[in-house]
Amino acid sequence: MYDLDKTPPAIVMKSPENNSIIADSTELEFEVTDNYGLASILFVRDGNETEVEADFTVDVSDWPDGPSEFAVIAEDSVGNQAEQTYRIRVDRTPPQVDLLGPADGDTSDVHVNFEYRVLDDYDEEMDCRVFVDDVELQQHTAQGGVETGRSELLAPGDITWRVQCVDDAGNSGESDTRQVTVVDLTGPDIVDNSADKVFRGDPITISLVVTDISGVDAVEAEI
Repeated sequence: MYDLDKTPPAIVMKSPENNSIIADSTELEFEVTDNYGLASILFVRDGNETEVEADFTVDVSDWPDGPSEFAVIAEDSVGNQAEQTYRIRVDRTPPQVDLLGPADGDTSDVHVNFEYRVLDDYDEEMDCRVFVDDVELQQHTAQGGVETGRSELLAPGDITWRVQCVDDAGNSGESDTRQVTVVDLTGPDIVDNSADKVFRGDPITISLVVTDISGVDAVEAEI
């Protein structure tokens, strides 16, 4: 009696996914299994073969920027062979962040609209942050190559602003820093807080909130 083994080894790249864009700090993780027993496992890249164990990792820190192709070849104890080819792209290039407005030395109303554009070699969406006087205002997602605007209500005075963006590989890109003078050019903001309903009879309460970055001196209501 004997067992007939026609099943080749199973090769799995556990992390990252095939065709991923990764940082050079990312390790490739592999697992090779067989229903009876493994005889040899080879990691092959650029014509170089390296013998590895059933569970192994690969350091890509010295790989060049851009795409790389490699393979894992496994053979079991009775000669069944399996081969898997993979591709990944190492990305060490940070995003390019260009400020569009307001320009350096400009004057802006207290409702400041910060406009910028971010570009990256591979990433279409990036996490970006607007900093005013080195204080982060907000984190948001920006589309690569698309003009992005973030409006903020700021107190009058001289400020500096910049934008920082991070791509999927963890590369961080930062714009230059600009100086802007903020002045109060608009009147108070009036918000109607009245309930949205039909009133019958007296009394009727109308609720309005009046605010201004420079303070509200007086309010008049006319009905």
